[in-house]
Amino acid sequence: MLYDFNGVWSDATGPNAPLDYATGTKSLQFSFKSSIQSWIDAGIPAGKINAGLPFYGRTVTATADMSNAKDMYQPLSKTIPHGDGDDKEETDISCGGPKLFSGIWKYANMRTEGVLDSPDSAAEPWIRRFDKTTGTPWLYNKDTKDFVSYDDAASISAKADFAAEKGLAGVMIWPVTNDYDSELVNAVLLSFST
Repeated sequence: MLYDFNGVWSDATGPNAPLDYATGTKSLQFSFKSSIQSWIDAGIPAGKINAGLPFYGRTVTATADMSNAKDMYQPLSKTIPHGDGDDKEETDISCGGPKLFSGIWKYANMRTEGVLDSPDSAAEPWIRRFDKTTGTPWLYNKDTKDFVSYDDAASISAKADFAAEKGLAGVMIWPVTNDYDSELVNAVLLSFST
């Protein structure tokens, strides 16, 4: 599992599943690459590791306007916002807490519910950016201040390429049913087909 690195529990908005981490930020100093390397350095054979890839985005609400932000690391609200149309207020039965939204946006729903009008462009009032350091796209809604860190075909491809180069057994997807027209699955398959 190499996702859920950042969320409402974090000190700032940040990548859900960074390929690399950004030094000197409020984000965790862990990533897809550093985690895999740590396991290999600890003696786990690369051929016994499957790396997790998220086919969803995690939403938090920024407390600052991110329309022109230079980076994705901004203060956030500790209240989980409503995610996509499938996100329902539910009680975590293991914890017995209050009913809450998950804040999850399935990739397919980003493509069909008016967030992404193409794989690499957002529909108003959303703004899409790509963070080159962490290798992840992110979205910001100018009206609600919702920030969504997610993976697209480019970020999934980079992670799958790294896993293949390291000689990992493969990757696992959480969950494959969140894909849209096989955009993300095809990115994985290209990395492992050579």
